[in-house]
Amino acid sequence: MGDLIISVLISIVTSLIASVVFSAATDGRRWRKVRPKVEFDIYEILLSLMRFIQVGLEINENGWRFSFEKVEAGEATTEDFNLWLQNKCLNNTYKYDEMGDRLLPIGDKLATCRDKLCKQIDRCAAYHAFMTAEEILLLKKIATKVCVYSYEENAEMVIAGKVFRPVNPTLAYMADNFLELSQLYLALQNKAISYRRIDRTINNYVVSDFRIAKARKHYYAGEYRRCICALRLMRKVDVFQKYSLLFKAYYCCGEIEKALVALNHYLDVTTLKPISFRNIFSDMHMNIHSLDERVLEDLCDRFTNDAVNEMIRELDREKRIEDAAIKSALEIKSHYAKG
Repeated sequence: MGDLIISVLISIVTSLIASVVFSAATDGRRWRKVRPKVEFDIYEILLSLMRFIQVGLEINENGWRFSFEKVEAGEATTEDFNLWLQNKCLNNTYKYDEMGDRLLPIGDKLATCRDKLCKQIDRCAAYHAFMTAEEILLLKKIATKVCVYSYEENAEMVIAGKVFRPVNPTLAYMADNFLELSQLYLALQNKAISYRRIDRTINNYVVSDFRIAKARKHYYAGEYRRCICALRLMRKVDVFQKYSLLFKAYYCCGEIEKALVALNHYLDVTTLKPISFRNIFSDMHMNIHSLDERVLEDLCDRFTNDAVNEMIRELDREKRIEDAAIKSALEIKSHYAKG
């Protein structure tokens, strides 16, 4: 009798173990099949969130924006967003005083970006079983933050026959929310660029090389050595991105000779004129006018002086546009601070 009970118990335990193993194997196969699609969807949400934040950095209707590099570096502050949002309003109803001509209506763009983000995040809810708790929480926070404010309001409110308008029509009051969204962007970016299963065949043109993205984050953060180490280990990578970034990192480390080698590797494979790759020489860590003269000498060996000077003039023009936007934003801020 005892042997029979033991045999039954062993049979039950064996069946349970087999069931658990089979279930785990099945779940594992489903995870491997579905996870690549989920990672692609999350990456698309990252791009949509970046677009939302960039709308808040727009300078004019021609597509000019304040540099996104400070956001990418994780160095943006509430004060930065407060300044960047000074020249923005929701719509034309807010352009009711002497500062009106300086204000850029972006409410429609923010609403469009919000709606797209929320739809993308809602679609991801069907795949929560294939997401980590951290990913689910991040997406929930993003969906909540982009809906904190209404982007469709009218500036005028009629009460008892009287028309009331806000004292300050700018979007500077959204600065804290934009900062929090930028922090969520960086957190989601750190997750996304670590993905190994993402299905690039869905749209290979959308998904960037995550190795380059990681190296660029090191560069923006001033971690030049880590950037260099990451780039030197890369094989089968876009040589344009690799050597342009390697040039920047070596240059900022003070290793000019190695920077010039990287720059010449880049120049060997490009057919573009200097004006088309001008951003190599100007960013948050570099200024075209303080470059070592050997850099410009190498450029002049490859291109005409006119082509190099054209690049410099364009960089100066872009700098003037951003400087003028900052000056205008400070004037708008001062105007409304006086009440």
